[in-house]
Amino acid sequence: MSEMNNVINMQRTPMDLVRELNQIINKVKNCGDNAHLLKKADEIAEQIIDITCQTYENVWERYKEVRGNKIKEIDNICWETLNKYIDIYFSCDRSKINILDVATGNGRDIIYGQSLGYNVVGVDNCEGFINLLSQHCANGLIKPNSYKKCDMRSLVFPDCSFEVVRHNASLLHLPLIGKGYTVDLAISEAYRVLKPDGLLYIFVKEGTTLELNDTNERLGGRIFQFFSHQMLNEVVNRNGFTIVHTSDEIEIRDSSTINWILLIAQKNEMV
Repeated sequence: MSEMNNVINMQRTPMDLVRELNQIINKVKNCGDNAHLLKKADEIAEQIIDITCQTYENVWERYKEVRGNKIKEIDNICWETLNKYIDIYFSCDRSKINILDVATGNGRDIIYGQSLGYNVVGVDNCEGFINLLSQHCANGLIKPNSYKKCDMRSLVFPDCSFEVVRHNASLLHLPLIGKGYTVDLAISEAYRVLKPDGLLYIFVKEGTTLELNDTNERLGGRIFQFFSHQMLNEVVNRNGFTIVHTSDEIEIRDSSTINWILLIAQKNEMV
């Protein structure tokens, strides 16, 4: 890239990137799959993802204070639903259920999942969170070897390693472009590391837009991809899963209401 292009990129704000990506995605919808447009969209998406990663590096300590290690009512609902389907599809005790918690953040769900008896491992690509997980391990909050640093689109685990992969409010940080990009890459990696008939859990904000949003938690503005049921169903189905549960969930957070989609799908055997 030329020096001039570098200067231009430095001057583009997160909002500029969101606006530009939305414009390109609209063109793709109107013109069909266009290799040039998709390549440009992917380049912008990578910049957005980099910005999001840097945001978490900057606010991980504040995030730890705001979110804490205790699960909330909405989290309890989600875990109870997942527990139900684990019991349906796996006839073994919980210590034999390997769960991957993707973009685990401060490790709250590793702590809770292990307290339920599951073998839970978390991954994140934020160095601040990885350091925090190391502290949790040293303090006995989580078991040894319970975390790794990696990108959700390139997991550092062998094929067929887990009974369950949890994407709890993680996919919403990947702009949705289309087949073979961003969200699809994360879902295809989940497919790869899941054992036959394994379960994919997804929890995302409901909507249809990509936008810069401040959650009023002094974590700064972050870029979120919202999903409709149709958008989410399409990406899950085309990556080899059959949906076994989907529901609308509502979270009351201070004075605001957040609409979520909870989806659980089972891995199909590819022919």
